[in-house]
Amino acid sequence: MKLLAPLILAAIAFSSCTTIYFEQPQPSGDPALDGFPKSFQGSYFVKDGDQTDTLFVEKDKFIYPENFKKSLPAASLDTISTMRIANGLLYDDEVPIDYGIPFTENNDSIHYDIRVKMAKKLSEVLVLKKFGKLLVLNEKEENKNYWNAYLIEKLKNGDLQVSAVGNFKPEGVEDKKGNFDGELKDFYSITSFKKLTDDSFLINPDKKAFQQLFNKGFFKKVEVYERVK
Repeated sequence: MKLLAPLILAAIAFSSCTTIYFEQPQPSGDPALDGFPKSFQGSYFVKDGDQTDTLFVEKDKFIYPENFKKSLPAASLDTISTMRIANGLLYDDEVPIDYGIPFTENNDSIHYDIRVKMAKKLSEVLVLKKFGKLLVLNEKEENKNYWNAYLIEKLKNGDLQVSAVGNFKPEGVEDKKGNFDGELKDFYSITSFKKLTDDSFLINPDKKAFQQLFNKGFFKKVEVYERVK
C-alpha cells in the first residue's frame, strides 16, 4: 500500500494489505487549493527508527527525508548504465542528487546508504482539497488513472496527524494473520466497489458518500508529526 513517501508520509506495511483507490480527487466536485493553509505550514519532526529528521510544509510543496539504500555485486556496474564510480565516489542517476555518494565494498559487493531531501509540489497529479477542518492530499497513482487519498489534520498542540484508508478484509479472505481493520463489506452500502485485483478496489464516492466513509472509520491514523517549536 503506497503512502506518499513519508508524505508527509511514511510507508505502511501490512502482512495482508488491501488497497482502495479513488476514481478522482476527493472530496469530489470541490475545488483544489493552490497551497497549504498558513496554519499547516511549518517544520515537523520525522522519526525513522533511531533517526530523526525534519519535514517542511511550505506554501505549495512539502520537503521530506528519504533513504536510498542499495547493495549490488560490484561486477554488475559494467551493465548498469545509470551507475558509475569516479574519483572514489559512486554516482547513481536514480538518486536525485548531483554529487558522488560514499560507498563501501565487501565480498565483491558495493553498499551505500544515503538520506536525501525530496520535494513534492502541488500539481495535476498532487491535488490538495479542504474537508471541513482537515485537508485531503490526493496523489495520482503512477501510470494509472486513479488516486490515493490522505487526510491531514492539524491538532490543537500544533502537530500534524496523517490518516489513510484502512486495511479492510475483502469477502472470501480467511487470513487470520492479516492485520485487518474490519470488513470491506461494511462499506458496500455507502458506495460501489469495483474490483481491480484480489486485494485492490476502485471507488468513486460523491461528496456525501465521502463524508459517510469518514464517519464510519474508513480512514485510519498512520502517523503524527510533532511540530518543531
